[in-house]
Amino acid sequence: MYAEFAYDVVMNMDAAVKQLGGKVGDKPALVKALKTAAFDSVRGPVKYGNNQFLVQDYYLRKIVQGADGRVTNQLQPGKVLTAHQDAYAAQCALK
Repeated sequence: MYAEFAYDVVMNMDAAVKQLGGKVGDKPALVKALKTAAFDSVRGPVKYGNNQFLVQDYYLRKIVQGADGRVTNQLQPGKVLTAHQDAYAAQCALK
């Protein structure tokens, strides 16, 4: 999952630079582009909500013992939430 988060950071930066047409010298515009970038993650499309948390799909994972006896983190079929934003976004003063 840490690799996934690192991938998201790079994809966010890439989306922001593309949004600006490569002109990253304007720092306020770059910050805005980073906050509003939408991109495809390895877990589906993501974007940032008004409080700067990701709006994304969520999946269920279970810790199980594999056939070889090793404990592993296993992805379960289907989505738990689609395009979900955190419960406090509506209360956030950032707009």
